[in-house]
Amino acid sequence: MRTVLDPLERKRRKRLYNRKKQQLYRQNAIDEIKCLQEEAYRLEISLREALRNHCPPTCLPWRDVAIALADEQQLSQAKQQTLQEKKEKNEKLLASMVAWVNLQRGLGQSVPYPTHSWRNVTLMASPDTRKHGFDWISQQVLYNTDRMLYKFKFDTNATKAREEFIVDSESENCLEYIWIYHKAFKNTMSAHCDYVRTRLTRWLGGGLWSQNGCLQLLDTKLVGEIDPKMMYIQSNGYSKASSHYMLYRECTVSKDRVVFVGQNFHDDELFPTPSWMCNRTFWVVLDRIDENTILQRMILQRSQHFTKDGFVSLEEEAKLWGYNLDHKSNKVINFQHNLTQLQKNIHTNAWGTFPIALKALTNGSHSCFQVSVPSSASASWVAIAIASSGSMVTSPVGNSVIYDTSAQKPQLYEIQTYKKDGTMLAKDQSPIVIHSASTSNGAVAFTFERANAVVIASDVAITPDAYSIINWAYGTSKWPSMHEARGSSKVGIKTAVETSSLCDLPAFQSMVLTTLGNGPMQIKSLTDGTNTCFEVNIPASASASWMAISIASSSKMVTNPIGNTVLYDNTAKAPQLYEIQTYKKDGTVLAKNQSTLTIKAASSTNGALAFTFMRSNKVMIASDVAIMPDAYNTINWAYGSSKWPSMHEGRGSANVVIKTFSASTNGSLPNLPNVDNSDDSQRIITYTEVITAAAFLLIIILGLIVTHVGQWHILNHSTVCLPPKKNSWYSGIQQSLADIKLGECIVFIIYLIALCAVSFSVHLKFSTALPLQSFVLVSGHLGLVNLMLILLPVARGRHWELFFGISHERILKFHRALGRVFILLVTIHLVLCLYKGGSVLYNKPYGTQQAVPLYGFIAFIAFASMGLMAFGPIRRKCYEVFYYYHRFTAIVGIVFAVLHAPSIFIAMVFPVAVYVINSLWRFGSLFNSHHGTLTTHSDGTTIITLASTQKTQKWAQTMNPCAFFFVNVPCVSRVEWHPFSAIANAEGTSISFCTKAQYNNGFVDKLHFKAQSGRHIDPSSSVDVQVRLEGPYGKSSVLLFQYDICVLVAGGIGITPMLNIINQMRQNQSKPLQKLVLHWIVREPKDLLCADPLMYPLPVHVETHFVVTKAQASGGIINMAGESVAYTSVKPVMDEIINRERFPRRRVCILSCGPAGLVRDVQIQADV
Repeated sequence: MRTVLDPLERKRRKRLYNRKKQQLYRQNAIDEIKCLQEEAYRLEISLREALRNHCPPTCLPWRDVAIALADEQQLSQAKQQTLQEKKEKNEKLLASMVAWVNLQRGLGQSVPYPTHSWRNVTLMASPDTRKHGFDWISQQVLYNTDRMLYKFKFDTNATKAREEFIVDSESENCLEYIWIYHKAFKNTMSAHCDYVRTRLTRWLGGGLWSQNGCLQLLDTKLVGEIDPKMMYIQSNGYSKASSHYMLYRECTVSKDRVVFVGQNFHDDELFPTPSWMCNRTFWVVLDRIDENTILQRMILQRSQHFTKDGFVSLEEEAKLWGYNLDHKSNKVINFQHNLTQLQKNIHTNAWGTFPIALKALTNGSHSCFQVSVPSSASASWVAIAIASSGSMVTSPVGNSVIYDTSAQKPQLYEIQTYKKDGTMLAKDQSPIVIHSASTSNGAVAFTFERANAVVIASDVAITPDAYSIINWAYGTSKWPSMHEARGSSKVGIKTAVETSSLCDLPAFQSMVLTTLGNGPMQIKSLTDGTNTCFEVNIPASASASWMAISIASSSKMVTNPIGNTVLYDNTAKAPQLYEIQTYKKDGTVLAKNQSTLTIKAASSTNGALAFTFMRSNKVMIASDVAIMPDAYNTINWAYGSSKWPSMHEGRGSANVVIKTFSASTNGSLPNLPNVDNSDDSQRIITYTEVITAAAFLLIIILGLIVTHVGQWHILNHSTVCLPPKKNSWYSGIQQSLADIKLGECIVFIIYLIALCAVSFSVHLKFSTALPLQSFVLVSGHLGLVNLMLILLPVARGRHWELFFGISHERILKFHRALGRVFILLVTIHLVLCLYKGGSVLYNKPYGTQQAVPLYGFIAFIAFASMGLMAFGPIRRKCYEVFYYYHRFTAIVGIVFAVLHAPSIFIAMVFPVAVYVINSLWRFGSLFNSHHGTLTTHSDGTTIITLASTQKTQKWAQTMNPCAFFFVNVPCVSRVEWHPFSAIANAEGTSISFCTKAQYNNGFVDKLHFKAQSGRHIDPSSSVDVQVRLEGPYGKSSVLLFQYDICVLVAGGIGITPMLNIINQMRQNQSKPLQKLVLHWIVREPKDLLCADPLMYPLPVHVETHFVVTKAQASGGIINMAGESVAYTSVKPVMDEIINRERFPRRRVCILSCGPAGLVRDVQIQADV
């Protein structure tokens, strides 16, 4: 009769059959791959032998030869085509040049008088011909420069100006007009070139004689290829009917000579020919006499108008100039007189004297300037600049005071580029003080004052009683516009006679010094509304080697923008001005500009320091803070006993009323104390402890809800990810994440939010701190957050079970993580402090947190050494050293951390109180000992059994599943405490501990040796010992009574917590027994008897599966009760032990304890 198999057994056999089938299939595939690999290897060897015996050919194939010849033929053809095109181009150019030369002809009508004959200049349409024509004509005019200067008898050494207009009237039908100009200018070459360019541009465009002057640029690209300083223009003449095509070029002959030349073209094939034409040629020669003198010689030459038929008549010429000679006698003389007057007016307007007048005076620290321009200049804006050179645009960028007549007053502009919009209004107008500005009947005048020192980056310093470069310009068009004229001159600014000092007044001398803060520095001050005098001293008892005083914008040492301080070092001759840039020792930098400070007196006598100085109430340099008369001003002070530069010995801040001289003499003083030291404390209150406490309270509330309200299976049992199935570089990270529950992720998110909130809070509290100082403060406060939280997880007790339903050992991972982050943050904090110049040996309160660097450094050494001792290998091999060193250095670190800053003391009150109360509660375990016995049942295994007492019976019956105790055996070691899982005995009258030695000479090894010492006398005897216990601690991560079946997977000595679960269930007869499935894996058969007296016989509701990995075959071993304990040598497969099909429709929980690999495999399979 056929036996009907159980469905589960049938499924198991089918799974086994499929596994064998797959194994055979994989083995066949592997064999086939190996065979093919061997065949490929043999073929590769044969191929290499064949290639080695084959000689390669030395000649190229005919195909490659043909390709090479074809490429060479293409290159030759392309080269031939290029040469042919170049030949044709040159032939065309030659023909054009020949035609152009042949076209140069004289006037159609011969000139009957012996005068110069003007040639008709023609320009062809071909681009190459035009380029050669432009260059050749301009070079010809330049070549004749010296000849023309000699012809018109210019004298290089003449100092007297020459200005004359000549009308050559040898014939009334061929007039020639010549303007001759000779004058020396006080200017630089570059500035005068700009001036000449401006005048020539206006003259060429007709702007000197017409408001409709028009200048149109022609052939800009072509001309630019020849010379960037060449222009070809079409311009209107004096008559509306007269226009001309003019070629203009600026030639730099040498560093001391620049020549401007021009010649007009009469016929241009690309443009229409004007009805009336005249010949125009000019030379403007600039020679440098010395660095500040330019000699300008100018010849402007033009002819009478003519047409294609010849010169026009005298009457027509006069009409073109705006005169009527009808009914006039002696027409030539009359026309000559009128034209001379007209030309003088035009050229005087173009090349006359500069209209700007300037006067200046200085008192040594400030200079006053008055600028005026007459109405004849028709100026709509005027500019004056104290510059570093005669150029308009300088590097670094300079500034200019510009008075736009349509504005209320002059303003400071920065000249960035030569563009019209390149002169930008300066953001900082404080360097100049406008005293007056007026525009009356077209005349412009203004007066302004500025400091001699550099106040903003675009300033140029003024040296009293020495030459300063003054650049000027003015314009007739509405601002912003191009200048009408500009120039540069060297002006000597003289010093005025100085009056008596404010510091010498009897009113100041009679004032009483006032103490700053709690001393020892004293101060007195007086102002006249413009300047303030200060006297500061410190007695010899302070042993000060330097002292500093600062008029500041806040009570902080480092401000944004950067502030300055007057510092007197007793090794220096006088106090100096420093800028406080950072908190580093070298962050207080000597100011480049000391002119804002006037030192009146300084002394160092028998250790007492004193100095008197005066400064302006206004902001003179960027680091200044304005002084408010008869009102509170923030005065920061500091002094040091070590040689400068060094950390301060003391510092503070006070609000000081700086009285005016008038108020002190007439008795009308403000109702304010002279000094208000209420701001002397520099400590700024932060909210780090409040934010951290709020975050911890939120975590406690959420823990209570999840533990006691409803069932939150996902949060309590679901992990972030599965453990790693194989080893890789990220296995450690994945394993750490696999140990984190989703509920713990919420705790981590709250922690991150708290860190962000603390960072934001610190940033707001210290909003003016520099970036580096801000990082120092943020890293310190983030470290404080971790320090507050780091003590809480190590406070053992049942309170964690109340809050979160777990024992303290499960949150020790937070203690480790917080410790590592804490060490990282305080290391960053220390490095940044050192980087910005801090000293770890400084033992005085420092900065806005009143921190003492020395105490903080001692705390860092303690905590960092704790971190080193907490490394896994050190901790496991030297646990006692680690444990007691941890305890001792924790106390040292916390004490010195509290001393480091007041904010840490407040923050650590609650964590330290919790830890101390918990320690006092645990302290009693040191004095409570229990009688116990030691027995051994296999090599390396020792059982500690406590005598049955009321307390041990209570523990056996009420302690949590998976509970453990910290155990101390004084006869083995009085200081070593180690955690061991507790096992309730089968009767429930006491508890035992089963231990196995992992290291030689360790605690358990010594305990095992102690137990074996009694067996040498009597093998069946036990050893009596006294045992001290601390506990119980620990709780199973799942509530076992909520499940129908519990699968227990243990490896080696990991059986102990499982055995406790089994024995406690034996005692609990009030509840129906759960089914327990126990899988225990050991190496040797004797290991199954390591807890023999506590384990066997097992209850009937426990299903057992024992595996001995080193056994050759399945078998059994006899226990103390005479029973055979069966085992198998087949290593279990986790997907067969743990799968849903094995326990259909049942609530199943899985517990595992043993080697890390075993627990990982169980966790992977349980989460599938």
